[in-house]
Amino acid sequence: MSLVENKKTAKDFINELQNAKNIDIIDELLVDECLIHVRSKYVEKDKYKRIVESNHKYFPDMHVEVINQIAEGDRVASQWKNNFTHTQEVFGVKPTYESMTINGVSIYEFVGQKISQIWIYFDRPLG
Repeated sequence: MSLVENKKTAKDFINELQNAKNIDIIDELLVDECLIHVRSKYVEKDKYKRIVESNHKYFPDMHVEVINQIAEGDRVASQWKNNFTHTQEVFGVKPTYESMTINGVSIYEFVGQKISQIWIYFDRPLG
């Protein structure tokens, strides 16, 4: 795929997964043995699905906006911000009912039309 197509796929993945809450997009766009690195830990696709589903449960008003993207070779870096309201206890932190923002970057590596590896880095306002 072209750099423009890869950028669109990465952005669509974020929007479908986080904003439309479409967990099935993981199986549609990620290769079976996709390597997913969340901060400094490796997680498999099934674990990643559970993490995302938990985020949807804990932060039902969550909205992720892609701010900037850079593409080179077979990789796309997407800078994003995640806005949500802290309404439930998470990581042992009692709800504050305040709006919060997490800023992050996800790097996607492509093989053909699918994502083969993801690195996800973000700040963490809770816990």
